[in-house]
Amino acid sequence: MNEHQFRALLDWFARVSALGDALGSESTDSGVVLITAAESVGEAVRTLLPRDWSTHPLAWRRFEAEFLGPLLAGPQTPPHLAQAARTFLTSCDPLEPEGLLVGPPEFDPGAPDRGGFHVGLFLHARPQTGWNLLILFPRVET
Repeated sequence: MNEHQFRALLDWFARVSALGDALGSESTDSGVVLITAAESVGEAVRTLLPRDWSTHPLAWRRFEAEFLGPLLAGPQTPPHLAQAARTFLTSCDPLEPEGLLVGPPEFDPGAPDRGGFHVGLFLHARPQTGWNLLILFPRVET
C-alpha cells in the first residue's frame, strides 16, 4: 500500500463514520469498513462473515433509494448528515457497488419484522485503496 492508497482508505473510514448510525435505526452502531483481497461480493461474504448467515443481494439503486434516499430527501435530516450521505453516494458510484442484506440464519428480508441484520456494500476499490471493501451497517427493524 502506498501513501495515496492509505489516505484513500482513511477517507472511506471517515465517510462511513460521518453517517454514524443513520442507516441503521435507534441504538445501532455505526457502519464498519472491512478491507479484503476478495474479488467478489460472494468471496468477501464467505471469508469475512459467519458461514451460517443468510445473504441476499440488494441492487445498488435499491440501496440508494431505501437507505440513502431518506437521508437525502428527509426534511428532518440535519444538513451535515445529508451532505455525508451525498458524499458517500458519489464516492460509491464509480466503484461498481454491489449491495447485500445479511443476517442470522433466520433472517428473512421479505418479512415485515426483519429483526437485526446488516445492510452491506461491496466496493471494487482496489485501484483506489489497494483493497476491495465490504461496508456493513447494522440495522434493526421490529
